[in-house]
Parts: sequence; structure tokens; C-alpha cells
Amino acid sequence: MTLQALEFPNSIKMGNVVLAADKNEAKVVLEAQANCQPGEYSIVISGQAQVPFSKDDKTPKANTLVNQPARPLTLTVLPKEEKKK
Repeated sequence: MTLQALEFPNSIKMGNVVLAADKNEAKVVLEAQANCQPGEYSIVISGQAQVPFSKDDKTPKANTLVNQPARPLTLTVLPKEEKKK
């Protein structure tokens, strides 16, 4: 399964993450770009995988690409801390 950014603001980036077949969790890294303003953002991640499927039991199951979005998440971006002198 591949996890992908489905709906992200332009200032927040996420690379695709591959989830191995024998795993049920993965680490996802979100990167706030330098121009990202502090605040709350709604983001949606989607899972995409090949799944065997057939409309009836008479034909062999062929792999079909399935895309399933997760529930929206709220990401809070805090103001950048200034370095103390």
C-alpha cells in the first residue's frame, strides 16, 4: 500500500510512503515549508493498493487499483521560535 498526500495546502509537503504487506502502520513525515503561516490546517492522506477483485465468482480475480482516503486530520503549525542570543 502506498500512502499519499490527497489534500494538502501548498506550504505543507509529504512524500509518498510505502507500507509493507506484513505491516499495519507506517511513519509519515510532514514538512512545513519556510512560507507556511502558523495556524490549523486540514489534511487528508489516501491509501492506494492493488486488490484482487471480480464482479462475479465465475471469472478470475484481477488486481484492481483501489484508493481509500482517511478521515481528515488537523495539523497545527506553531510560530517559528526565535533563537536566543
